[in-house]
Amino acid sequence: HEEEMDVLAKGMESLRSKHARTRKLIKLRRGLLFVGAIFLGVGVLTLVVSREHQRRVDVADGIATFREAETKANAKTIAKLSGRRDVLGRKVGDTEGTMRYLVNRNEGIDASIEELEAEIERVDMRHLIDVAELQRC
Repeated sequence: HEEEMDVLAKGMESLRSKHARTRKLIKLRRGLLFVGAIFLGVGVLTLVVSREHQRRVDVADGIATFREAETKANAKTIAKLSGRRDVLGRKVGDTEGTMRYLVNRNEGIDASIEELEAEIERVDMRHLIDVAELQRC
């Protein structure tokens, strides 16, 4: 009976040591799982942050490229419009010169017409005077 008790005691002792080892392994596994979960979380967070940063960089590059293209297009438009403005300015200058020439010419013609009308009036007066003198004679 003592041998059975010894065997049972040894069996219980081995079960206790197995149980203690199993508990230690479970604690260790939990700890490793916890640490692994933390590393995984940090890794995922780092990945998300780096992706977001890369997305922002890509968006900023896209905006810069768009602005550069828009600036070039605006510069072309400004150059074209400046050329048209210069052409229109020359045309306006030519038109103003032509108008001044025509105004001066018309003033000269008006002055000539007035002189001719005055001359015609003087000639008519002389003619009337001559006709009146001839009728008197």
